[in-house]
Amino acid sequence: MDVFKKFFEKKKTDIKFGKAGQGKKLTEASSSSGSAVNKPTPPQARINPSNSAQKAGQAALERFSAKPSGNVDWSLHAIKTQARREMEAEKKLLELSAADKPGTAIPPSTQTERPIQPVLFTSPFSGDEPDTYEVVKERIREALYEQLAEDESKMVAACLIIYTCNKNKEKIQICVDTLRKYLHNVILHPSEEKYRRIRVGNPAFSERVAAMQGGVELLRAVGFIEQQLSQQPDDQAATETFYVFPSDGDVESLNTAMECLEAGEAVRPVLHRSPAVLLPQQAARQPVLPPEFFTLTKEELLREMQLRKEAVEESLVLRTKAMRDRANAREMRKYRFSFIRVRFPDGLTLQGTFKVSEKLQDVREFVRSYLVNDWRPFHLCLSGGKKFSEEDNERTLAEVFMVPAALLNFQWDETVSDEQLDDFILLKPEALEQLIEQQPENQS
Repeated sequence: MDVFKKFFEKKKTDIKFGKAGQGKKLTEASSSSGSAVNKPTPPQARINPSNSAQKAGQAALERFSAKPSGNVDWSLHAIKTQARREMEAEKKLLELSAADKPGTAIPPSTQTERPIQPVLFTSPFSGDEPDTYEVVKERIREALYEQLAEDESKMVAACLIIYTCNKNKEKIQICVDTLRKYLHNVILHPSEEKYRRIRVGNPAFSERVAAMQGGVELLRAVGFIEQQLSQQPDDQAATETFYVFPSDGDVESLNTAMECLEAGEAVRPVLHRSPAVLLPQQAARQPVLPPEFFTLTKEELLREMQLRKEAVEESLVLRTKAMRDRANAREMRKYRFSFIRVRFPDGLTLQGTFKVSEKLQDVREFVRSYLVNDWRPFHLCLSGGKKFSEEDNERTLAEVFMVPAALLNFQWDETVSDEQLDDFILLKPEALEQLIEQQPENQS
């Protein structure tokens, strides 16, 4: 299958780039010079609109509705419709608060939100629907074993089975080293029979190779054949099972298998972002993270919350790089994933799930993939208005303390301005379709 070959070639390329040393950005000089010219803008405090401002906004929406529909972009029309619903819902909430009658039902926006959906994953080899880690892991295993029946991909599949379907990393490495030694001996001594035979009863073979999933499958994939042979030429009665590489076997396949074992890597389920677009009323609810986000028990989590104050005080003390690295390592062990929400100026919020080991640049690319003007530079800011620097893009989410959840504000780069650009239309139509599809379910 082509997807297995592409996966293998990608791993070989990654190894070559890794040996080439640390890279350098081509735009590093230009970005540094440009950053010196740009002046940071003071953060703008976010305030709630007054009643008069809400009425003015409602009137503006009504005037906008009176315009011909042919000149209105459908995505902007969807945002306008949802904004009107939000204003009506907020008006009702104010009326309920003013009445303050006994027995009045709690508005949906103040109810405790249910936990967000479990962390989902996808398989790099198939287009199946996202599912839990264990389900997708089993799908990967089944896909790899299915490829053993294909002559073109069975060698690569056997290598990936060794790395993927066995748990003990130390035993995996011993299995790989043993197999590479067997293959290397045949390559160096193709005419010597003792190097082309592997006795199945050999304790080293049975413990290091035969006991590991994919070990025997790799030998068969490169041309080894199972035969009953005698240890002594004059004793034909006492035979044992051997894996024998034929004298006319393809030695080139052994070199390919050696490269595959060297570049091998476990195939893991890929984290699904679970993207969603929320309305302001939905985003105002406090998300309840599922247990998969944490490596801590409930008691340890409560203890961690108590230590937050001490952590804030520690952050004010000058620390060495080693001290910061140790603190970051502890942070990464506490959490597995990070739940990121990005709030846009139009009130919509884009959310997604990330690993704590992923970089801030991954969050930027995720946001960029949903922007209409995806070429236009932008900033991600903290709630206080602080912008992340270029150096922060290469730091992990744990290093920038965006775990287990974080809320960021989206802001266009003010140095890039164009009268033809509409700052109000931000997200692509497919993102707004997710918002429209979710609306009936969330309101029910």
